[in-house]
Amino acid sequence: MDQKQGEPFSGPVTIFHEKRLPETGTPAGYAALIAAYKLAVPVPRTLSAIGTRHRIIEEGGWRLYTPRHAPPATLEGHLTFALKYEGLDLAVLKRLFLAVGPADIEAIVRATPTGSYARRIWFLYEWLTGKQLDLPAAERGVAYVPVVDPEQQWAIDGENSARHRVRNNLPGYARILSLGLPHADARRVHCHEHGGAGARGRQCRAARSSRANGGVPAAERLKVELRD
Repeated sequence: MDQKQGEPFSGPVTIFHEKRLPETGTPAGYAALIAAYKLAVPVPRTLSAIGTRHRIIEEGGWRLYTPRHAPPATLEGHLTFALKYEGLDLAVLKRLFLAVGPADIEAIVRATPTGSYARRIWFLYEWLTGKQLDLPAAERGVAYVPVVDPEQQWAIDGENSARHRVRNNLPGYARILSLGLPHADARRVHCHEHGGAGARGRQCRAARSSRANGGVPAAERLKVELRD
C-alpha cells in the first residue's frame, strides 16, 4: 500500500527531530510514520530505528533493532512494526489516520482480513476517528486479540468488539489521549473525573502527589468538553 502523498519513507539518518541516533539507522514504526506523513505530534519518548548490527541497542531515547526486524517500507509495514514493538501511541495514530484517510486502512484489512494486527488497526481507526470503514464484520471463529498488549502497556479486562474480533482493553483515560492531549494532561483529566476510592483512585492520588506543580488547570478547562 503506497503512501497517500507518494513520498518515500526515510532512509538511514543520524539525526531525527533533533534527536541524534547512537549510530546510523533507518527510522521505523512511529518515527517513520511521523516523518513520512509529516505528523504534527509530540515525538514519542523512545523512538525506533533499524541499525546495522545484529543486536538491539538502547541509548539516548532510541532503540535500534537488527536488520532482521526491518519492516516493509509501507504504511502497513510500519504500523504493524509500531504495534508489535512500540505499543500504542494514540496521539500519533489519530493524526496518522486523519492524514491517510479510510481507503488505505480498508486496503490493509482487505489484504489480511483475519490478521491480528490488521484487525487492531481497523478497530483503532474507527475508535479514534469515529468513522466506520466500508468493511464487513470480521469472520466468526477468528480468535479475539487484545487492542493493548498487556506485556507492553497497562490495560484493563475490557470487552469484546464483535465487528473487529478484538478485545477493547484500553484504559478509561485512553479516550482523552485519543484527542491528542499529552499523556500527563490526559491522566489529570481522567483523575479529576475518577479520583475516588479503589485502585483507580489510588493511582490518581499517587499521580497527583508526585507532580511538582500543584493544581490541574488544564483538566479544569477541559473537563466539560471531554466528558461523555
